[in-house]
Amino acid sequence: MATRSAWPRPPMAATAPPPSRPTAPSPTPPTPISTAPTASPTR
Repeated sequence: MATRSAWPRPPMAATAPPPSRPTAPSPTPPTPISTAPTASPTR
């Protein structure tokens, strides 16, 4: 029975890493937006 309790724990940890990856790409899009405003004044 104790082994069954340990199984649900590993799957939960595997689901945590995936969400962490999507958060990294999120900050990447904002970077290009910052460069766009800089090109505006250059024009």
